[in-house]
Amino acid sequence: MIVWKGWGLLALIIPLLFSLLAGSAFGAAYGENFYKNSDWAMPMVLGLSSVLLYSVGH
Repeated sequence: MIVWKGWGLLALIIPLLFSLLAGSAFGAAYGENFYKNSDWAMPMVLGLSSVLLYSVGH
């Protein structure tokens, strides 16, 4: 687990960075409020960040 390896802050930083980057990317591609108003964008980004977080922590 990532927390027990001493990298606990990455468990907060990775999803936050993915969310910020995806929000700006979706905003540039589809319009400014698309990321906030979409039903699928945020769960998809959090799912992708959880895969990266799992691979870093495993």
